[in-house]
Amino acid sequence: MFDPSRHYPLKNIKWELELVQQAIRDIAADAISQFNQGRKLPRHPMDDYGVCSDLFMGTTGVIWALTYLDLVQAIDADLDLAALLEEQLSANESELKSTPHPDNASYLFGELPILMLQFKSSPDNRIADKIFQSIEKNNTQPARELMWGTAGSMLCASFLHKWTSENRWQEIFLLQAERMLSEWEKIDGVGYLWSPLVSSLS
Repeated sequence: MFDPSRHYPLKNIKWELELVQQAIRDIAADAISQFNQGRKLPRHPMDDYGVCSDLFMGTTGVIWALTYLDLVQAIDADLDLAALLEEQLSANESELKSTPHPDNASYLFGELPILMLQFKSSPDNRIADKIFQSIEKNNTQPARELMWGTAGSMLCASFLHKWTSENRWQEIFLLQAERMLSEWEKIDGVGYLWSPLVSSLS
């Protein structure tokens, strides 16, 4: 897994809580400053792709981290969260068209994590409805794993049920879980797996 041309070697550094906390505050302050100045976040120079809007390795993930750190009082995040998330939704609309699975509800890519952050910061039935409509896409889409597929949309439904206690989130979770379980294939000597459905996902 370690590639000397791409990865930094580990250093034998003694753990010091205050230094770690200060490093977290410094990193967060830099990101917040970039956002407040209307700048896009820079990618590490060893990476050859830009920072997009996604949760997995993009701006939405940074926003999620900052809101979490603010929630646990590790930092004071002075951000216009509503405006930032609207920007990410707008950017994501165009970015999603070039992704491998633009029609899926995705937990780590796409609009779903952005909508969830919006709802968490400002609960609104209209946002909840958009989340539900997005999750519904995976009632028929073939991808099943966490990043792009049904396992990810089920996790979103679980979160929304915890936040709202509405039955519709439990119902769609169970519907998608039943579909996933019904499509398992028993492989001798291995166990139960899903068919890769290469033709449907390529």
